[in-house]
Amino acid sequence: MMTGMPATSGAPDTCPTIEPYARPVSHLADLFPGPQPNLCLVTHGSWALLVLTLWGLALVGCMLELRHLRRNSSQTPAEMRSQRATLHARLMLLVSGALWLAFFSLSYGGQLTPRGSSRYLED
Repeated sequence: MMTGMPATSGAPDTCPTIEPYARPVSHLADLFPGPQPNLCLVTHGSWALLVLTLWGLALVGCMLELRHLRRNSSQTPAEMRSQRATLHARLMLLVSGALWLAFFSLSYGGQLTPRGSSRYLED
């Protein structure tokens, strides 16, 4: 997640990483063999956390809007159906993105070579 997600979502590629992770890493800073490994660790970690936070906000917003739509019945049934369909489609896209990321994170390629395998997260 710390190297695959930033590489996929457009983070600037300023920190070199070691791949494949064939040996156990004793410290997270060992993943970034550069002059400032802690800076790279914070940069990549905060980028991944920001992407996950934005995803969570989108999910909560979609669920709150669905809840509001169920309680508010001032619209015509056709408008309500249309908005519900749109919100359910958004919710399905958010959940499918989360499943895709979870499967990538748990896969062999995502664990051994996250930067090289991050192309599977694009488009």
